[in-house]
Amino acid sequence: MVLGHVPVADWDEEIIHLVASGLARLAERVRADGAVRVPYPAALQRAVNRLTVLCQVRGLEPPTGVAELLRLAHQPFSEWPLRLPDDLVGVDDVLLSSGVPTRLCEEWALDVDDVEAELSERRVVLEVLHWCREMRDQQAYVQFRQLLIDRPVLDGDEFLDVRSEPYLAPLAQFVQQAYERPGAHLAAGGVFQMCGRCRNLSVPTPHGWRCVEDDCARLRYRAGRELPIGSEVWTVGRGLRTFVTGPGRAESRLLRWLAQKGYQPEPYPEFDVCDIRIPVPGRPGRWWAVDVKSWRNPALLARRLRRRPPQVPDWADRFFVVVDRERTRGRHGYVQLVNSLAPGLAEGGVVVRTEKTFLREDLPVLRGEVK
Repeated sequence: MVLGHVPVADWDEEIIHLVASGLARLAERVRADGAVRVPYPAALQRAVNRLTVLCQVRGLEPPTGVAELLRLAHQPFSEWPLRLPDDLVGVDDVLLSSGVPTRLCEEWALDVDDVEAELSERRVVLEVLHWCREMRDQQAYVQFRQLLIDRPVLDGDEFLDVRSEPYLAPLAQFVQQAYERPGAHLAAGGVFQMCGRCRNLSVPTPHGWRCVEDDCARLRYRAGRELPIGSEVWTVGRGLRTFVTGPGRAESRLLRWLAQKGYQPEPYPEFDVCDIRIPVPGRPGRWWAVDVKSWRNPALLARRLRRRPPQVPDWADRFFVVVDRERTRGRHGYVQLVNSLAPGLAEGGVVVRTEKTFLREDLPVLRGEVK
């Protein structure tokens, strides 16, 4: 069966894109209004329409509407009436958890180019990057990134203080744009609660608090600081939290480890040419470049790298794409799948590694400890 010259058999993946992008837009509305309000984003209705046709063709029961689609989004893909390649989804992958889009949902949304352009929070970083380049203020850019990574939640006094810090004062307008006031739906018992691990705000559920970060949510919950709902609380916006704050924790971890071991790492060199560069001993002006990735789905990461392959700078002896340990833990074959789906990376001088392999096998080569 073909509708509009598009084979129905090719709709499975497109439906996931529509659902993910619709959920991303819906999350924006909830953040602004504090509740789910109709009409739902058009992408969700389009997903329902296509899923209905697909189910009818395959003799399956279709969803009755967007509300049922939202319930389905909490279920693993193994429960969906779709046929998706094994390397594209995991049987336990979900798009929503306790009503919050998962990291995987964000990745599926960002796999569609026009959706990425709509995530306004990410534009804040580009604006800061442009300003710092114009001012030739590398340290201001580093400080801004580290603020979002290390302090995703601020109280009113802290919010005023950071905007008056020497390197951040000129970026005060961008700090204002990067943070937002959390909706009342994130409070319970008269307080907002921070996760004791990642320091993001947690979400109240019928079963207790749950961290908004997928990594923490899989672990036993650790309560952190409480902030009264009546006080002035600020939190990093959703897009920045997912694609700057989240991966940034792995960047910060690597930077600390490298510094402790005497590698003299430099964060975000030349205004974010890469995430980290490490000097090559005995070769002044030569470096190893490291770009840290935190994508849960290796197939979507491979697509991303194919569409936007890293640009290897002239000063780099080697360029590594390092996938953080949270993404690869328990997922054997992650790097092999990325390489198989993006074979041009190696030809372009880009090496994909897990965090563990990079630390244990590649860095000793840099110091000449392994021939």
